[in-house]
Amino acid sequence: MPSCEPSCQYRNTSCTTGSNGCTSGCTCANGLVYNGTHCVEPSDCPCYFNNIFYKAGMTWQHNCSECICWENKVMCTPQVCPSVTFCPSPGYEVSRKNCCSVCSPVTIPPTTLVPTCVDSEFYCPSDKSCISKSWVCDGLQDCSIGEDENNCKNVSLCNGTIGKFLLFI
Repeated sequence: MPSCEPSCQYRNTSCTTGSNGCTSGCTCANGLVYNGTHCVEPSDCPCYFNNIFYKAGMTWQHNCSECICWENKVMCTPQVCPSVTFCPSPGYEVSRKNCCSVCSPVTIPPTTLVPTCVDSEFYCPSDKSCISKSWVCDGLQDCSIGEDENNCKNVSLCNGTIGKFLLFI
């Protein structure tokens, strides 16, 4: 057999050349290659990439490229992404997902979700709502835990106000 027997690409490719370029032993039939245990078609050789074996025909992602084990070789092509430089809707922003730029909904951290109340309204931190300032210190609990009735010096009781009565004991 030739001293440099055709083998799958991941195998050691260093060959020792004898005096006549041949060594004793068996060889694979014409067109087949040695995979370490038996003779196979070159297209059936696994690929060795980044210390991992991949079966022939298998695909995987690596550094934003799509790789395939094909014909005894690893071939990687850069992932094709649509060109996204801005998002048309104000509720969306450009972000990266699976190596591509995409429009994603703007996420606002929960701590910043404070509604803007107008001058005639009072902000209820417990339920993050705005109520009329005329409801503050009216003896009725309008915010979920009653912060509209806290620290009141004068309570103005008013009939017809919507809310829950606070019991003064």
